[in-house]
Amino acid sequence: SDVWIVTHADGCGMCAHNHVIVMNHVETTGRALTSYRLPAFVRMAENRLMDAEGLPKIDYGDKKLAWPERAAKLSEGTFMRALGDACHAARTDPRTRDVASYDRVLAEHGVTRRSEARTDKDGVETEGWTYSMLDDLTPRRDPSKKVRNRRSAASRLSPDFTAEGMQAVFDARQAGRQVG
Repeated sequence: SDVWIVTHADGCGMCAHNHVIVMNHVETTGRALTSYRLPAFVRMAENRLMDAEGLPKIDYGDKKLAWPERAAKLSEGTFMRALGDACHAARTDPRTRDVASYDRVLAEHGVTRRSEARTDKDGVETEGWTYSMLDDLTPRRDPSKKVRNRRSAASRLSPDFTAEGMQAVFDARQAGRQVG
């Protein structure tokens, strides 16, 4: 595909930067791209190229951060930030000692948790958690429509909120250790 690159300096700091636009077609066929269109695939291709050129790979692992660090990267007032903050408040609440008490504290924050068994690509069965909450933060195109219930996989928020991450909290609380 053709690429258009513009380098210029603007803004209050007059910092030089690039704007890169990749045309969404194959030059020889004139058809739309059929591969590497999703961000995850673009990242994989980018890291393969970096590796081939002997350059360091780019780490996109911000979802692997503990919640306070991950929250700092999310904009205030967004659904994901509000959901994560509610889960973090329930996680750090001293009343959270097991799954049942965690669910009760989550409910106080307007969050529900669903659990389902999943099998990963290696055939190992794990427990996947999904959180849901009413999204009254995201602007709606039609204000007359009711607020919708949105959800997110725990692993998309932070490993702190996964079944494994929370089990560590439950174990620590039941052993009388402080959890941060």
